[in-house]
Amino acid sequence: MVQLFELLTQSRVKCLIIFLHFLTLIGCTKGDKSFSPNNTNIGILDSLINQSEKLSNKGEIDSAYAILDTIYNLASATDSLSYMNYADFTRGRLYFLQNELDTALFYWLNALKISHKLESEPNAAELLSNIGIIYFDKGYLRTAIEYFVQARKKMELNGDTTQENYQITTINLAAIHLKQEEFSLANEVLRRVKRNKWPTIDFLFFINRALVYYETGKLEDYELDMDSAAFYSITINPYYQSMFKT
Repeated sequence: MVQLFELLTQSRVKCLIIFLHFLTLIGCTKGDKSFSPNNTNIGILDSLINQSEKLSNKGEIDSAYAILDTIYNLASATDSLSYMNYADFTRGRLYFLQNELDTALFYWLNALKISHKLESEPNAAELLSNIGIIYFDKGYLRTAIEYFVQARKKMELNGDTTQENYQITTINLAAIHLKQEEFSLANEVLRRVKRNKWPTIDFLFFINRALVYYETGKLEDYELDMDSAAFYSITINPYYQSMFKT
């Protein structure tokens, strides 16, 4: 049986809040031609984006930052809003992964402002959810809830309630109830999660519900859910797999 007793008793909910957004979403389209003066600039910006992605994938984060700065400055000079949005979303993601939360928040708030200026509001829901996670991590739970609710409303308006990201926001709300030791509410919210479609969602469902069971003294149910989480952990992102290392 996987042993997560130390994880659950020391890190509690903080380690269970959902980071999937930052690991899987690009954040926005790589360009909107209606906001670029000519195709030459679009080609340059797309090329720079490809370079920054290759550098970040190789762990050369400082070099990726430099290129993202260039993307933003060039896009700003040519009023290419979607590229500006992309640069700020990506800078926020990288800073978040380096645990520089205030800087990540700065870029994501700016990306959100830019998104609102675009008719399609690209990645607005993802940004709202990500910003909510930062406020959760900083201990501002009411503000986090407000952002999660806004993110869910955006997804509902877009007809995205059956998508994976919508399930993530549901689990995020459950995690806040866990943080506030509202275990019955957390369990109620978890019941709304659509399962058996995305392994990561199934994993996060079981590991969060396991914590509910642990905190309410239902240790046999806790063990069963931890076994279920372990089953899904081998197929998902290494970040979550690391939870099971003793």
